[in-house]
Amino acid sequence: MKMILLIYISLLLFSCTPNPIEKRRQITKSIKTTTIYLKAPAYKSFSQFKNDTLHYLEYNFEQRKHYYTDRRLGFLLKELELPVFSYHVSQGYKFKGGCDPSPNDSIATISFTLEKEVSTFEKFDRRIRPNVLVVKLKPFQADSALLLSKKYSQTKIRWSKEVENYYADKTIEEVLLIQKSPTK
Repeated sequence: MKMILLIYISLLLFSCTPNPIEKRRQITKSIKTTTIYLKAPAYKSFSQFKNDTLHYLEYNFEQRKHYYTDRRLGFLLKELELPVFSYHVSQGYKFKGGCDPSPNDSIATISFTLEKEVSTFEKFDRRIRPNVLVVKLKPFQADSALLLSKKYSQTKIRWSKEVENYYADKTIEEVLLIQKSPTK
């Protein structure tokens, strides 16, 4: 019995495999990886999708979103072949609510509705993915953006040339599509 105990202790002390207790004490390092896209997939025109708006948006803007990162919104808008029916801006994390922005408020995203709002709301009700392109922007002051939004809120044409020119020089952080609503 003593011999077996001696062999066991010697194996623990002189073995090559680490002790389970020591293994738990080891610090593990995590490696952060970055994917670099040298060349984005080629842009495909709307007609190549046989007028399928959702697949056009998924391919050109959702799958190629890295191509637009750190570029100006005007660049994306030049490639967008669909008319913008309306847009909505949302404030960043500094927004505290209310109608009038304080000087510290910032705009975080702009959502482009690419079909009539009646169709968009109908799709939400039926749990179908609507044609809404969401662009997360590098935050910027909200005051003039919200005033411009108020100016066109009651008009038929909400996405005017003035509004487009205002947002054209804003920098893109990410491009998303509204996801399909979950089923009940």
